[in-house]
Amino acid sequence: MKKLFSFLGFMCIVIVLSAQVRPTRLYFIPSASSPKKVKPVADAGHHARLSPGSAIMLDFEGVTGIGEYLLNFYNGGVASGGSSGTDYGISFSSSAAAANMVAQPVINVPSPDFFLFFDGGPGVVNIPAGFTDIFSFSYSSSEAGTVNIFDGVDGTGAILASLPIGINFQNVGCPPAFYCNWDVASMPFSGIARSIVFTGNDNNCAYDNMTFGSVSPGPSSVPALSQWGLIILCFSLVAFGGMFIVKKRGTATI
Repeated sequence: MKKLFSFLGFMCIVIVLSAQVRPTRLYFIPSASSPKKVKPVADAGHHARLSPGSAIMLDFEGVTGIGEYLLNFYNGGVASGGSSGTDYGISFSSSAAAANMVAQPVINVPSPDFFLFFDGGPGVVNIPAGFTDIFSFSYSSSEAGTVNIFDGVDGTGAILASLPIGINFQNVGCPPAFYCNWDVASMPFSGIARSIVFTGNDNNCAYDNMTFGSVSPGPSSVPALSQWGLIILCFSLVAFGGMFIVKKRGTATI
């Protein structure tokens, strides 16, 4: 019983200390076939703007291997590894990397298995034909950042909406150093949006289910048991073990 008591105490110390571990930064790990980043090809302007009430959701599935830079994956072209998706007339800056969660410290991805992060610099999403009403997405972030919607491409023109992104990656608890809690953000606006710029948390924020024209980016994952819950449970077990030992010693002296 003394050994069990000591083991429980040791595990409590491990859990408490692990709660302070900062998550691993997200780094692009290219597939074997992925060449170096290239500049996205400009859109020809032949795509119709999203009509009110319609929506497009990008879940970043269909990328090959463990990751590629998106580039023109959704723009009638290809990603850095040669894969292509549906042509929505949406292109990404060269920092936009779609990664498989099996190769990153990320779990509970809303639309498994791929998610988006920006590798080493601000991220830009261009929609030259424009869209209206609202932009929404799921995110898990270990560093504060900002999302701005512009009425011109490449972050030019007037800002139609701005949203600060807070730290939320372990709000409900995660394994140490993992991104696992995901929240939904929605950005309503007036006018016609043609680009979205993500700044301040490159390599420290995962995105999924980017949705143009809808308030909901899709279902959220069921959160894991919180770390505080684990800590409380652990100390409860230790307290129970201590009471058992004291009671046993008291019985033995009678």
